[in-house]
Amino acid sequence: MDQIKVNDGDWHHLQLELKSSKDELKTKYTVVMSIDYGHHQTMVEIGSELHGLKLKTISVGGVSGNHGSVLHGFRGCIQGVRIGETPSTALVLNINQAEKVNVEGGCSIPDPCDSSPCPTNSYCSDDWDSYSCSCDPGYYGEDCKDVCSLNPCEHLSVCTRKPSSSHGYTCDCSVNYFGQYCETKKTTTGLQEAMPATPVIVTQLVHFLAPAIRRQDSASVNLV
Repeated sequence: MDQIKVNDGDWHHLQLELKSSKDELKTKYTVVMSIDYGHHQTMVEIGSELHGLKLKTISVGGVSGNHGSVLHGFRGCIQGVRIGETPSTALVLNINQAEKVNVEGGCSIPDPCDSSPCPTNSYCSDDWDSYSCSCDPGYYGEDCKDVCSLNPCEHLSVCTRKPSSSHGYTCDCSVNYFGQYCETKKTTTGLQEAMPATPVIVTQLVHFLAPAIRRQDSASVNLV
């Protein structure tokens, strides 16, 4: 499920189900994981080692490690943990009686964009416990530099900042050139001869996203 994004600030429903099926030779056991009530689903076949075992401890959000550490920890909010065969017979687990590691009450985190982490000429997006920086039109790179500092226009044409343009800049071609970067010279024959001898304004978008910065804190809840 690499294509599924759940760190979007919305609640998502996750269900794990252990199923069995019989053929002529043996019984097969599979685990089915579904997200948002079956909207996304995947299945994996497991061995028969779990059959008949009694459940003693459930670790939610991570695996307990040595000295109170958490392995493969989850960072986010969890509510409504249930276990059972069907929704009508499911047992609601009491989080208050569980052993907690790096767990806090409530579900609110500060907006990472409040500290203005992005460079000038960019805007910050809150990506749920992380952020990403996107350059304004006409700026590029991690530092969101002015694209005209590279002068992408050719043949002595002029790169001009133009905030009203969707790309944030324009290339002002000289009288003898035209094209996206003023890269094509006009000829005296054919269709190009009929083109008006006035400067042609073209635009080109240069727009990169600075990489998101994510924290890797972990948490776990052990329900006994």
